[in-house]
Amino acid sequence: MRRLLFIGLIILSIFCFTSCQSSDYGNGKKDDQSSQLDKGNTPDKDKNTDKGNTPDKGNNNPPKKDETKPPVKAFTPVENDAFKVTSVVNDTTGKNVLIVEGKASVFEATFLYRIEDGHNVLAEGHTMADMGAPEWGNFKLVINYNQPTSPNGVLTLYVASAKDGQPEHILNIPIQFPNYK
Repeated sequence: MRRLLFIGLIILSIFCFTSCQSSDYGNGKKDDQSSQLDKGNTPDKDKNTDKGNTPDKGNNNPPKKDETKPPVKAFTPVENDAFKVTSVVNDTTGKNVLIVEGKASVFEATFLYRIEDGHNVLAEGHTMADMGAPEWGNFKLVINYNQPTSPNGVLTLYVASAKDGQPEHILNIPIQFPNYK
């Protein structure tokens, strides 16, 4: 028992030591001024290394403000026991097209999809992955959908039960419609 405790403490110490080594404080990195001082040089304070953001001597231009673009909302992968969706992208040509990529582990590689805008079913159909369960088969859907009446909707992937046709393994994915009217 003592031996296991001792080994555990050693592993914990090694982990802590390597964590400290990988941080900015313990990895031996130095800023430009301290590295110049170590070489015997003095930092040149008159040099303007931040071009455009600091006013020059004799130039009364104010610093430029950073121009930031609005954040792009990235898709976060979602999954359940039958689907792993890695990408959902609206077509950039202005058409009502949704491109969906991922993996499915479904019986005979067949599953169904539906797009709704909260009021109407805009598209529905069935498709196949390249392999059936128990393997994970890849799929890529290019879905043309009708004109939405709201800016938000839901993409639903599901399997029809072999017993009674009821939806199983339902995966609902929130989506946005860039061309709603």
